[in-house]
Amino acid sequence: MYRLSSNYTLLWKIFIPVFYITFFGLLVLVCHFSDEGDLPFLTSPIARLVITSCYLIFVILMYFTIMNLKRVEADDQYYYVTNYFKTYRYLKTDVEKISSSDYGIWIWNTLHMKQVTKFGRNIRFIGNPAVYKK
Repeated sequence: MYRLSSNYTLLWKIFIPVFYITFFGLLVLVCHFSDEGDLPFLTSPIARLVITSCYLIFVILMYFTIMNLKRVEADDQYYYVTNYFKTYRYLKTDVEKISSSDYGIWIWNTLHMKQVTKFGRNIRFIGNPAVYKK
């Protein structure tokens, strides 16, 4: 079995969203519940609005991009797709095509399935650079 996904998938999918939501969420809560005398810059109404809107925009952006990443492995007959909680096995004949986009930092890949699966019709993953160097 060989790995099609990057080792950084776990970092991007789990660790970065958890740390961002936790730490910046606490910053937003501190801004809203602190007295104006304690933190004069962060507790002004405009600063609260800017910090809260930036936090929400990035959470929504993460939800629709990196939180949908999957880990993909393959062997001679099957693709194994996991979200780190559940793993599903799909036949290679069930895959319509694999599209790839190179963004410099990572290679963004999509498995286009013929039918809807547990993870949807399009399964997105960050490509393993070792596979694409060959």
